[in-house]
Amino acid sequence: MLKKVFNLLILGLISVSSGYGQVVTEPCGTTFDMQMQILERTRANKETLRNHPIGLRSTQWIPIRFHLVAKSDGFGAVSEQKVYDQLCELNETYSVMDIQFYLKPFNYINNTTMYNDHEGTSFLMSSNKDNAAINVFVVKDAGGIPNVSSTLGYYSPNSDWLVMRIDELGLFKKTLSHELGHFFSLAHPFLGWETPDQYDPEVHGNPVGQYSPAGTPNERQDGSNCETAADLVCDTPPDYNFGFGWNSCNYTGGTMDPTGTVVDPMEVNIMSYFLACDPNDYTFTPMQSELIITDLNTQARNYVRPNYIPTHNDISGVPDLISPINDELTPGYNTVHLEWTPVEGANQYFLEISRLSSFSTDFWRYKTTVYGTSKTVNVTMEPNKSYYWRVRAVNETRSCATYSINGKFKTGTTVAINELTKVDEFVVLPNPVSNNENLRVRLNAESAFEGQMSLIDLTGRVIRQLPAQIFEAGNNIYEFALDGEAPGIYFINVNSSEGKITRKVAITE
Repeated sequence: MLKKVFNLLILGLISVSSGYGQVVTEPCGTTFDMQMQILERTRANKETLRNHPIGLRSTQWIPIRFHLVAKSDGFGAVSEQKVYDQLCELNETYSVMDIQFYLKPFNYINNTTMYNDHEGTSFLMSSNKDNAAINVFVVKDAGGIPNVSSTLGYYSPNSDWLVMRIDELGLFKKTLSHELGHFFSLAHPFLGWETPDQYDPEVHGNPVGQYSPAGTPNERQDGSNCETAADLVCDTPPDYNFGFGWNSCNYTGGTMDPTGTVVDPMEVNIMSYFLACDPNDYTFTPMQSELIITDLNTQARNYVRPNYIPTHNDISGVPDLISPINDELTPGYNTVHLEWTPVEGANQYFLEISRLSSFSTDFWRYKTTVYGTSKTVNVTMEPNKSYYWRVRAVNETRSCATYSINGKFKTGTTVAINELTKVDEFVVLPNPVSNNENLRVRLNAESAFEGQMSLIDLTGRVIRQLPAQIFEAGNNIYEFALDGEAPGIYFINVNSSEGKITRKVAITE
């Protein structure tokens, strides 16, 4: 099932080499000033909780829209694979609160300026914002000071969207869980000690003073001022940003609060910056969880409560690729028909084609969502070249299952005959089929057309043929009565003046 694993990169100090020295990665770009805005909601939510405690409740389904930003040439965006993996992580983290997120269709934005420096493209971001979902813009760089610092992600209370750096989405990543905590009215437990003002005994002394470097009251270990200090959450103990650079899950710095009492922070809090704890231990506190639930149910968050229950059946299987596989040759280099097996619980499949087995987003890649188990792709590829393809079974909420194994086909050297685009579905059943039973063909036409259906062998010889006819709009069933045909590979063709469509069928004894 789902794994609740903490990403060691998100809540800690990371440095990478640079020609200008050391570039420090600041985990969260939700600034002190932004969090002071968030605290107004925290106070309101606490008052609501006092008057209306949370009772029994059912799962709430929250729409989330990922905006996949690439360069203007279409390359470089985060992969859909990482987004699907991230959704899996989010739903695991928030499941204890009976909150589940579901994906709205990906929004692809090809804009080099937004990709490299999104802060100057707020108008374009606003025009792409979905007013009926949580918005997550995934860009190359989420902010920071060039050659000095880099930000992994942040929530903007003014714009009411989240921005994430490309490499912070995927399996074992918790940055987005942290930023969504801000979205749902949570501040850092160490509010006022944000980087670069994290606690340093040489600078701030021990015990600490009454106020943080930013001027907020320092919380005391006994919790006596928890209603007015730091994040205002009384079951998150004092934390003066001890985790930033601390290399274990047990803080033993001996730092004292303003009363001289040694502070014992909650190292496993998702809203803190500790990084070295057991991955399964990171969590929100009960009061943080109650604040998240309360914020979700405010009038301001009405737009992410659409009263819609998405498909949420568990998916554990992986599609088996049927055709083409094993370097199978396609009729031309401008079309390929792909088929795979269905997976229980899935109502859609994410399909990718690439020259590279890694399906890198830095190179040409065809991708689409398919609501079925086959797809005829009409796209110009390179002639006489090998291509890889794969499929991932998903539904709106469940995305944890892995991709199929890679299939591989080789394009032909000529342009294939125009695909008959009026046909939405063309399925041969059963497949394989015994040579002494009836072969059924299901054809779903978008509109009526005139044509003829044939069974042909590998040499192109017509084995059986139905009379020329009008194929009506909608679902149609046709049958070929087989009578001892030699076992092997055959094709069902539908020829029309408007194009041609073909399906492979294996006939057995």
